[in-house]
Amino acid sequence: MEDQTKQETIKQNQVTVFNHQLSPLSMYYCTTESMENAKQISQSLVEKKLAACVNILGQGESSVITSVYFWDSKVNTDPEYLLIIKSRTELLQEIVDEIKKIHTYKVPEIIGTPIFGGSKAYLDWVFENTKEPIKL
Repeated sequence: MEDQTKQETIKQNQVTVFNHQLSPLSMYYCTTESMENAKQISQSLVEKKLAACVNILGQGESSVITSVYFWDSKVNTDPEYLLIIKSRTELLQEIVDEIKKIHTYKVPEIIGTPIFGGSKAYLDWVFENTKEPIKL
């Protein structure tokens, strides 16, 4: 039983990356149930230089996004806040680990998409304001 629990924990902490070498920068998306949790996650990521910038979409009752999803054997509809995180592609594992420490959901949405281009000045700024990935 202990081995099964350990395997489940490892599975939950793994990161899947598809063609991650396409771009050195990525945008990551994460939803959360409250503005407080959204701000906690955003501040932690920026303070630790895991993200250069995090945008929070949804500032009031009228502008909160609505998520429709399947959970606990039923379709749910809930208000959420969306984080758009700009960072280095190679920081994905550290970003996931940090979000999971703070997030209120059992299985938070954390997905990424490569940044294929943009303003050179802005992309340079993202590099300058994120830390170098840990090389193993």
